[in-house]
Amino acid sequence: MSSRVIDIIVRTNDQTSAGLSAVQSKFLAMERSIQRLTNRVKSFASARFQATVSLIDRVTEPGGRINSLLKRFADKAYRISVDVTDSASSTSKTMRRKKFPA
Repeated sequence: MSSRVIDIIVRTNDQTSAGLSAVQSKFLAMERSIQRLTNRVKSFASARFQATVSLIDRVTEPGGRINSLLKRFADKAYRISVDVTDSASSTSKTMRRKKFPA
């Protein structure tokens, strides 16, 4: 038997290298942003937070006006007359005069 050698020549045009390098650069950028985010989370974990609350005071001004009005009212002298009718003693006197059978 005679041996024959067949040479096959294949020529290719590689067009994937540009796309592959773009994908690699995007993955590197994503890794860098993940690393920055990890560093931020670590710094937040070690930081101390203090909550502040701001309130709108809508009571002090009207309360001050009411307080000044009450002071003006209380500083004046007033004369109050009270008429009291004692109806209990008149009823008991009437009952004493009546004679009840025993």
